[in-house]
Amino acid sequence: MATATLTKPAAKGGSFLLETPQPSDVFTPADLTDDQKLIGQTAEEFVVQEVLPVVKELENKKPGLMPELVKKGGEVGM
Repeated sequence: MATATLTKPAAKGGSFLLETPQPSDVFTPADLTDDQKLIGQTAEEFVVQEVLPVVKELENKKPGLMPELVKKGGEVGM
């Protein structure tokens, strides 16, 4: 899968509060490609279905759980 890299100037500290940004310097979800949106959707679904139900076990460092989640994540392309 090809990776596209866009570079935009980053606002320094709280300068965005004091200066008027140019519209071309503002990143919004509308700027995401369809592939990027799909990755975000896949990640969100994975967290909701696989991670949140076992968050207590993760906090308690249940042996083998993290490798299992990493494997499942890989299977869904994360």
